[in-house]
Amino acid sequence: REKIMISNKILLTSLTAAALLLSPQQAQSVAHNLSGVWVGASVGGAVAGSTNYKATLNGAEVLKSSEGVKGFMGEALAGLQKDFGALVLGGELVIGFGTAKTSKTAPNGEKYTADQKLSLEAAARIGFKINDTTQIYTRVGIANTAFDRKIPVNEDATGVKAKVSKKLNGLVLGLGIEAKVKEQFLIGIEAKHTTYKEDKANLMGNPGTTVTDTFKPKVTAVMVRFSYKIT
Repeated sequence: REKIMISNKILLTSLTAAALLLSPQQAQSVAHNLSGVWVGASVGGAVAGSTNYKATLNGAEVLKSSEGVKGFMGEALAGLQKDFGALVLGGELVIGFGTAKTSKTAPNGEKYTADQKLSLEAAARIGFKINDTTQIYTRVGIANTAFDRKIPVNEDATGVKAKVSKKLNGLVLGLGIEAKVKEQFLIGIEAKHTTYKEDKANLMGNPGTTVTDTFKPKVTAVMVRFSYKIT
């Protein structure tokens, strides 16, 4: 009889421990979650888009081009996010730099070029969990990006400074998927499209010479993201 009582106590203790381990509170505490502060980097490139470029000399069209900037892009990232069940809300800051560019030779033999330089970006994110470690998210933000461009005119003949450097503001829309591969590491891939505000310059050169330069870039990029969770 004493052995039966001891066996029952062991069984009761085991069942109590199992119940605690399987309770919702305990399951929630051991489950992965995506909340936290993180830093990271992304690498990829501009793969599509257009510059919607047009240059005129004394009203006559010199060049019209829709060629987009393409090439390598890299970014440093920092942000925070909080999950509310299946919903994940957050924000991030991005510093980007790359070698994305485009060029085209005008009928007059002069070359038009556009190069994307340093970019600063602030964005909000809304994500939806697929499971405890993976989310699909959308991103909406504002970018301020420097562009260098060369106007396809002869500087000596026109007296116009052919190089223009401007910082343009743009609207960023992104769609991505991100997963926690270890407790503090996340990896993801994102496609984003940035539409920049049009920049128009009227440049005066030699007497009677006016060059008009219109530039409105749109850049579509694909980036692979690596993040480290600080807290």
